[in-house]
Amino acid sequence: MSLKRKATHTFVASGAGGIEKRIRIVLADDDAIFRDTCRNLMEAQLDMEIVGEVENASDVLGTALHHDPDVLVLGLGMGAQRGFEVLEQIVTVSLGTHVIGVCENANDDCARAIRSGCRGVLPRNTPPELILKCVRKVEEGELWMDRATTAVVLGQFTQEMPFLPPPSGTGPEPTPLTRREREIVALVARGFRNREIAGKLSISTQTVKNHMHNIFDKLAIKDRLELAIYAIHNGLHGG
Repeated sequence: MSLKRKATHTFVASGAGGIEKRIRIVLADDDAIFRDTCRNLMEAQLDMEIVGEVENASDVLGTALHHDPDVLVLGLGMGAQRGFEVLEQIVTVSLGTHVIGVCENANDDCARAIRSGCRGVLPRNTPPELILKCVRKVEEGELWMDRATTAVVLGQFTQEMPFLPPPSGTGPEPTPLTRREREIVALVARGFRNREIAGKLSISTQTVKNHMHNIFDKLAIKDRLELAIYAIHNGLHGG
């Protein structure tokens, strides 16, 4: 079967006289009130555009293929968990679309959503300003959740994968990180911020920032959440 995407991008004038691309969004959720809330919120933003809206899981893939959105806001519970089936289809087809999964609350399927390919997770009761922040961060290529959801997801990952054995079973997995960088990665995975890390390691906050920059470069990682998940997957999160 041949799958073709139809892409139509909209541009708006920026305040400096240049041209900026709007974030093209498809809303897919069987909760009409949530869709209305998102639509009204996003259509009020100069940098966002709703290009499609879906209430049935069976229509999501076709709509995504037709509109080729930058971001798909996908209700993971729609159609009695069929949202996860849709997510698998989107990942399999390899669209350039970033998926934000909508969960009922911070404890509901958030870790599964990230593991399945979501670039962002929103509990259904997320405040409007954080919904907008999530869309913008995900469109920029970041992996994003609010702090409460991040703590839940990392906790679930930690319980499920406390210390993964190295692939060879013969010793620690090779890593480009120095001992100090590994210490910092472990603290990031446990939820500590730069100032707290600096205090624990008796170094300056700026030194922590410098190490973080080097860590991101070495691992080709964009943000702290990706780094924390990398640490958990590779057994670098122990204290």
